[in-house]
Amino acid sequence: MLTATRRTDSRVFSRPAGLMAAAFVALAGLCAVAGAAVPSALDRVPADAAMAGGVANLTTFHNNFNAMGSALKLESLDALKKMDALFQAQGIKKDGSAAVAILEVPQDGGDGMPGEGMRNAPMVIIVPVTDYKAFVTGLGGDAASPIAELKGQQTMFAKDIGGGYAALSPKRELTESFEGKGGNLEAHTKALGAVGTRVADKSDVVLVANVSKLAPKIKDGIKDMKEQAEMVGQMGGGNAPNTKILEIIAENWVRDAQTGVIGLNFSAENISIDVASQFKPGSELAGLFNSDGNSAGLLNSVPNKPFLFAIAMDTSSASMKKMLKGMFDTSKDMAKPGEKNAVAEASGMWEALLAKPEGFDGAAFTVGYSPAGLSAGLLSQTVGFIKTNKSSDYLKLTGDVMTKMNGTKVDGMQYTTEYKAAAVDVSGVKADSWSMAMTPSDPNDPMAMQVQMMMGFITGPAGKFQGLSAPTDKGVVMTYGQYAPFMDEALKAAKNGEGLGKSLAEASKLLPANRNFEMWIGSKSLIDTLGGFAAMMGGPAVSAPADLPPVAMAATGDASGAQLRIVVPTKVITTVQEIGKKVQSEMGGGDPMDDQGAPEEKKDGGKPKF
Repeated sequence: MLTATRRTDSRVFSRPAGLMAAAFVALAGLCAVAGAAVPSALDRVPADAAMAGGVANLTTFHNNFNAMGSALKLESLDALKKMDALFQAQGIKKDGSAAVAILEVPQDGGDGMPGEGMRNAPMVIIVPVTDYKAFVTGLGGDAASPIAELKGQQTMFAKDIGGGYAALSPKRELTESFEGKGGNLEAHTKALGAVGTRVADKSDVVLVANVSKLAPKIKDGIKDMKEQAEMVGQMGGGNAPNTKILEIIAENWVRDAQTGVIGLNFSAENISIDVASQFKPGSELAGLFNSDGNSAGLLNSVPNKPFLFAIAMDTSSASMKKMLKGMFDTSKDMAKPGEKNAVAEASGMWEALLAKPEGFDGAAFTVGYSPAGLSAGLLSQTVGFIKTNKSSDYLKLTGDVMTKMNGTKVDGMQYTTEYKAAAVDVSGVKADSWSMAMTPSDPNDPMAMQVQMMMGFITGPAGKFQGLSAPTDKGVVMTYGQYAPFMDEALKAAKNGEGLGKSLAEASKLLPANRNFEMWIGSKSLIDTLGGFAAMMGGPAVSAPADLPPVAMAATGDASGAQLRIVVPTKVITTVQEIGKKVQSEMGGGDPMDDQGAPEEKKDGGKPKF
């Protein structure tokens, strides 16, 4: 602990509250495309600020961030040192709430350099203090001055705004004009809405964007994305990436969202990131995102085996069905003239199911792990479950669509399909068999040829997609590969409901409740698969610890808002770091983490540079 007469090294304010500032740069980037409570310091941030962020409790944030840093072995990281120094600054209220605000929309500089707008943004930092004079004096400022100048690598200007808060900004005129009056917390909480408040309640740091105020900037980003896609198309001979769906999503979001929210949560075990939006009352998206889900239950209907990826989506609500129908309508509108029939057939199948009560209430898929690695095909252990009370209708529709697809051409590929009803007996259940081969329809199309080259890694030795589909009393089970024992295993999992979801129950506690969608990445299985492929190609053999946890993400669409949470275990990060070091070492390179290690002392005996 620093003494009352010792000054805190003002270099920690070379970018005050550096983590918050960096987080806002990230938030701005997300907007260009796309605490244990609401931090009380937001009460001092104007309700119409373009962006705002806060920490509900500095001690909680400091402890959790340091725990994460220790778990990741980042003790020498500059951000941790700056945070420790900031936390120990004299006069700071350690259990108080802090905030940072970008008052107006950042404007790009004349040089057009990326990030220039954020560097020139009208930023104010609100710091909780127990003794403003001690705080300013400890940072080398004159506490008697109405605006205290704090010199460091970047000069800051501070003033006392009363109520136990200090306001800081790199611009003197902004500090002078900033009033920091209270009474804004209710407006911020209302703007966050039910979903944003839920994110804030579970986050160490929460960042909020005023979408209406940022709309012109976001629209410029959408325009830039479209222009870049067209440029790529011109460079690639006219094959521009189709960004229409992304454009529609972004435009609808800008139209209907009132806030964009990011929540960050740290611990020794996990890092979680929430990306959410609260939509305007009465808007189209507010109506669509208004239902609870149970995607977790669907994973109980697929076998409990090691997996590369596991995905589940609950589509039982009317709003989810309406959303899916809109997506299918859009895909038909986007289809090229020569491909409209094939796309319409596939979309029509799903629309027919969605129109039936309980025709399509959800799905779960797992891309399982194969000890044979990619030589067996990425999809060799894939199982799917479709939740429907119309299993016979589903099978007939898939058979009709696949039969009609035979000989069609889509995106430079020609499809050769075959479908046989009740072709295989699996423990008394008649399963349909199907296959689909894809070959380039134009030998001069570079994209089609690239797809063909990748098919072996995806499909395995068969060189085509093939599998079985069978009805159950709860839905339809599908397997990749026409291997009856594999289908038998999948049918048993769908029947007893004791599948993969049970083994993920503990990890699922970190995800939002009532989620509509979730995806799991089997970290160990994926690393082992990629490691085996690398060894086959002459690289070093690598593998993952047996107890390596999965990475998870989940989305909700309730309370007129949307929320996506991503949870990354710290053990996954350290494992990837260790593998990177091993690969670098065995391939004759140095330690890739050297640049992040502890800095060497300067030869003149001075302090190290960071």
